[in-house]
Amino acid sequence: MTGLVLGVGSPADSDRVGWQVVEGLAAEGEARVRLEALDRPGPGLVSAVTGADFAVIVDAVRSQACPGTLHRLTAIDQLPVPSSTSTHGFGVAEALALGERLEQLPPWVVIGVVTPAGSLPGEAVLADAVGAVQREVTAFSMGSAEGIRG
Repeated sequence: MTGLVLGVGSPADSDRVGWQVVEGLAAEGEARVRLEALDRPGPGLVSAVTGADFAVIVDAVRSQACPGTLHRLTAIDQLPVPSSTSTHGFGVAEALALGERLEQLPPWVVIGVVTPAGSLPGEAVLADAVGAVQREVTAFSMGSAEGIRG
């Protein structure tokens, strides 16, 4: 089984959290999946996940929740649509919607990390996000439907 953990972001401030989670997984020796960082997803997200058996996508999100909150998002309509000031431009929601229309997506889940404006989350939040991703990888690897979309 070929899984993918895709850290989405940019080099700017809090938008780097997806990359940091991928770096944390690499530092822990996560070998069950391919680890990649993607700068500003756009349609490149569809290309990145094509051919994978499953994808766990990690990205910074804005919400009314407190910074450090993790959101597990499993449907396009749950994903925040970026504002016109998004560093992504063509964001994760639009990319996944395109991939679904093209029927090129593997089963996926997004782990959204609520980040404080203009800064990165602390080490405890990053550790929580790494743990959440590892649980998703385990669920996907074991074929648990609940782990995938439940």
